[in-house]
Amino acid sequence: NEPKEKRMKLVEEAYWALSNLYMTVATPTLANAGKVGGQLSSCFIDTVDDSLQGIYDSNTDVARVSKHGGGVGAYLGYVRSTGAAIRGVKGASGGVIPCIKQLNNTAVSVDLLGQRKGAIAVYLDVFHKDIESFLDLRLNNGDQRLRAHDVFTAVCIPDIFMEAVERRGEWYLFDPHEVKAKKGWYLQDFYDESKGIGTFREKYEELVANETISKKIVKAIDIMKRIMMSQLETGNPFMFYRDEVNRMNPNKHEGMVYSSFLCTEIMQNMSPTKMIQEIISGDQIVITKQAGDFVVCNLSSVNLGRAV
Repeated sequence: NEPKEKRMKLVEEAYWALSNLYMTVATPTLANAGKVGGQLSSCFIDTVDDSLQGIYDSNTDVARVSKHGGGVGAYLGYVRSTGAAIRGVKGASGGVIPCIKQLNNTAVSVDLLGQRKGAIAVYLDVFHKDIESFLDLRLNNGDQRLRAHDVFTAVCIPDIFMEAVERRGEWYLFDPHEVKAKKGWYLQDFYDESKGIGTFREKYEELVANETISKKIVKAIDIMKRIMMSQLETGNPFMFYRDEVNRMNPNKHEGMVYSSFLCTEIMQNMSPTKMIQEIISGDQIVITKQAGDFVVCNLSSVNLGRAV
């Protein structure tokens, strides 16, 4: 919204800072600036919807971003777990691992014209029923059909989990689809507003006490051991402390932060894009979608050696 004369002044200032090496811009900007259809942004984060359409749409979006050199974070906390019901048929869901395998293949097959390999980080909540198989994704041993070596993994951790680890307590894993069907809400849609107290732990304890909700009980310390063993062998998963992030979120009045990106440094409000309807009229197919919050971030760096 700046007037034209101010825009040109800003352009001149940026040119001076770049040409004198006081700052630099990110790789996608350097690689694509000046090209026809060049994509200049660095970071993108997608929220995968729990539907066949949503899963494949997200994979397409990730491929399009990777094609233009962007790195992607994908949050899979809404995707139902292994063995969950699909259209009332129990045990039908394959869980998050097949979805991640698709993203892994996308990371390998789609890149920036051979200049830059596709880079994708997948995030899952530590209270998701598939968390154990998720933590094994990058290991070199075990069933290789359940591995995804070309994506980065990250775990979204609430405060109450770390408290359970410290006291060597039990930890409960839930299927997000079942929770939504029986309770009308998702556990990941809440966070603790203050340390030691908040809505997330209230909802978590409500699910623990509810006998109609299926759950898997594990030792919190065992999950932490698996995280640390995987980190020792592969450098993954990254750790994302969701409660603290949302407490510090300046836009918490407008939404939630569920995960981050490859570097676990970008945090913005997120929501999935959903298909509303598909209309076939003659030889035309019209698809209407409700746009979600697809995170985009542009990076630049100050050269402290020159600027200080």
